[in-house]
Amino acid sequence: MGKTTDVSAAVRRGHALLSEHGYAYRTTSRDLLRWLHADTPYPNPTIPEILANPYTVVHEIVEIAEVRRMHVRFTKDVIAKHMKHVQAAHLIAAEVEMDIAFRENDLNYLRKRLEHIRGWCEDPLLAPDLRSTYRAFRRRIEGRFRTMASHTRSPETGAG
Repeated sequence: MGKTTDVSAAVRRGHALLSEHGYAYRTTSRDLLRWLHADTPYPNPTIPEILANPYTVVHEIVEIAEVRRMHVRFTKDVIAKHMKHVQAAHLIAAEVEMDIAFRENDLNYLRKRLEHIRGWCEDPLLAPDLRSTYRAFRRRIEGRFRTMASHTRSPETGAG
């Protein structure tokens, strides 16, 4: 994966999922590829891994749209040069991503992603003035997850 046709299809699916849940974020396949090839201080999933998961595609679409809204120019070093803007956009993207995953009742994805969110809160590169906002987001997601998990019956035991 990673060919333009794969990226275009993933972006179309991401746009459809966003629209289905009332979000109007948009980006282009070209911008997504430029974004995914930007230098970053973080380990990222591979492009095929990102494109294979509709929630991560949604995350990237929202993140790109938010960075664009902040009038940040896309360059190879956009993330390093504009770390605080990107971190703010990343949080907005995570909020949308998680909202959609909750609406889709995807407990497995939510459980896995919650571990990532916990790690973000401890990131030494996180702008100090964003740390409390990230932690508040983590607490909201943990609370929603606990509520959802307690109302979901386990197929093995029939218990929640």
